[in-house]
Amino acid sequence: MDTITADALCEKIRQQVADGRLHDAFLNAISLAETQMAWERTRQLRDLEQSYKYMLHYAAEGADDPGRMSMRRSIGDQILTIVDRLERIGRKRDCSRAYYNTLRYESLQRGDTIASLLEQWEQLGKETSLFEQVASGDTSSAKSSQEDRERLEQRLFDRIWVSFPMAPETVETLAKGLRENRWGDTLPRMIAGALILGELESHDEARLELLLDLYIESLDPALELLALIGLLLALATHRGRVMSDRLRQRLEAARELPTWHSDLSTAWLELVRTCDTERVIRKMRDEVLPGMMKLRPDIARKIKDEGNVNLADLEENPEWHELLDRSGISDKLKELSELQEEGADVMMGAFSNLKNFPFFRDVANWWRPFSAENTYVTRALGSGHQAVLDMLVAAPMLCDSDKYSFALSIASIPESNRETMTRQLEAHSAQLAEMRMASEISTNAPRRGYMAMAIQNMYRFFHLYRRKGDFQDPFNADLDLSTVEALSQDLTDRKQRRLVAEFYFKRKYWQKALDMLLPLADNEGTGKEYATLYQKIGFCYQQLGDFEAALKAYEHANMLNEANHWTWRRLAQCYRQIGQMDKAIDYLRRLEEYYPDDTALAMILGHVLMEKGDIPAALEQYYKVDYIDGTSSKPWRAIAWCMLLTRDLDGADKYYNRILIEGQPSAEDYLNMGHLALVKNDFKEAINAYKTFIDLQGDGIEGFVKSFRADRDSLLQMGADPSLIPLVIDTIQYSLGPQTPETGA
Repeated sequence: MDTITADALCEKIRQQVADGRLHDAFLNAISLAETQMAWERTRQLRDLEQSYKYMLHYAAEGADDPGRMSMRRSIGDQILTIVDRLERIGRKRDCSRAYYNTLRYESLQRGDTIASLLEQWEQLGKETSLFEQVASGDTSSAKSSQEDRERLEQRLFDRIWVSFPMAPETVETLAKGLRENRWGDTLPRMIAGALILGELESHDEARLELLLDLYIESLDPALELLALIGLLLALATHRGRVMSDRLRQRLEAARELPTWHSDLSTAWLELVRTCDTERVIRKMRDEVLPGMMKLRPDIARKIKDEGNVNLADLEENPEWHELLDRSGISDKLKELSELQEEGADVMMGAFSNLKNFPFFRDVANWWRPFSAENTYVTRALGSGHQAVLDMLVAAPMLCDSDKYSFALSIASIPESNRETMTRQLEAHSAQLAEMRMASEISTNAPRRGYMAMAIQNMYRFFHLYRRKGDFQDPFNADLDLSTVEALSQDLTDRKQRRLVAEFYFKRKYWQKALDMLLPLADNEGTGKEYATLYQKIGFCYQQLGDFEAALKAYEHANMLNEANHWTWRRLAQCYRQIGQMDKAIDYLRRLEEYYPDDTALAMILGHVLMEKGDIPAALEQYYKVDYIDGTSSKPWRAIAWCMLLTRDLDGADKYYNRILIEGQPSAEDYLNMGHLALVKNDFKEAINAYKTFIDLQGDGIEGFVKSFRADRDSLLQMGADPSLIPLVIDTIQYSLGPQTPETGA
């Protein structure tokens, strides 16, 4: 069986288990095992199937078995575990994904085990430390020792990553070493990264237990919270898998920690924030950076005019502020600053193009904590750049991945510029010392910051690694942790759920916001708080185009808070969308009583009245707008169109001339002026107006054809000659000259 067929069969089996069709799942899984000649897996499946048959038999006999559903779920999960192993066997031969390339390599290193690699790493640690060797002048030995340690850390990462299922003795070795804090800071975090990446590839409870142990027992908050984030992503990714009693007990132990619930709530919100990262990147790429590039000539000229400008004083210079304000850059930068304060990852875009160094070719290095002793860093920086290192080590706004990008990119900067940058950093040595001191007091560092750094490191790997397509992106999964069975009891707080919903709502992720808001809706709830909740539910439905559902929510909000004008406006909009004009008009009339001089409201009311067919009432609203604001051409267009519909051609002509003289005629105006000329049987003038419309609207003849055909019924209502209407399009096409004939079936 080829790999593609085997993969398809594996997915089919997983779906059958999810659908509860275990008979079919057993049939296909046994067939897959026999095809691969995996006789041990075949035996396991047959034994499991026999147990399932016994359960079905007892159920058919009417036996009372309170554990029946639990047993059935457990059997389904065991099928999935066996299928995971069969899939791995099939792919191991020729799959080109990074995971299987690494697995094949590690399988050939038969003399190495995780335990033996750890022993080698510990032995290197007993040798002279890097700083001691540097102090004694033995730098070659120091570099060699550091390189050996990094090589072993990479091997350990790879070995742990592809180990599946993890052998009990391996689990015990890792658990013991991590519990005893024998391996410093770097290696444990890389081990955690390998456990996370391996678990995202194939579900193995042993890895989840190790991650839980790290969260419960680690003294390093960065490691502790990295493990928590990995655990949560794994549980969300494998939300359909059954949790054993042993793992449930470990989870209960975590719940006893005083930080569990606050950490879980914070982690959930931090994971949710990642959905906004791509939007922030686009804003930087498409709005801020192009805007700054457009300002370059003005900036260069001002620097030339003002002489030697001190860049540190630019904030205090009103002319520079004015330059940024006029360009709109100030508002965009302010928005980005606010997003950063709220926790958005604004650095992703800045560093996304700095991930092509050889350092980032190895998967393990994406999970490596930043270290000034790293050989890639020391080679890139050379000597005399302690200020740069101090800044990178202390910088709270950069994740490890971005720190490595920054350090490695320095090697490509001309030496003169590097020296200038170093001098500038040294001039701020006091601030750097304060940053470093703050970073060293880990007990006072906010836990949210550690979570954010862990998430940013992971997010960059899954989105920027050169072979990212080889990995399933956990950030694309459903990150509603409240729907993960193992966590649902911990995330029932309405305030927390409302916070997540507000995040989605503010950033216009309407479906996600709706998914968060609906469980909060309570028909028994009263007061303005619940009215606001139903308003937001209605608004989400409205933005998604489900106007019937939006109306139900708005009506409920209106019942809870009858005098809310915002709700009345939305009710009018939705009733208009579904064609119930009388109800829309009713709500707009109510609003008119409170806002008699609101021209926008009067225009909307006029449009709804016109759509209903009450032209005189619509004209009354448009005249009202023109009376209140005689400078706007909006009511003129509406009045002219109403006059066209009622065949008041002189009146329509008067208002279209007014638009031409006093307003700024749009493409749509010329289309309507063409209609007026056509109704007046001035065919030549109509064609000229239509051609002007084509020139202005930019969609060519096809855009005109679409608009003209949409107005055909209105033209007949206005009294246009039916024999002229079919001639318009062809006349315009001939007047535009030779065109390329359409091709195709």
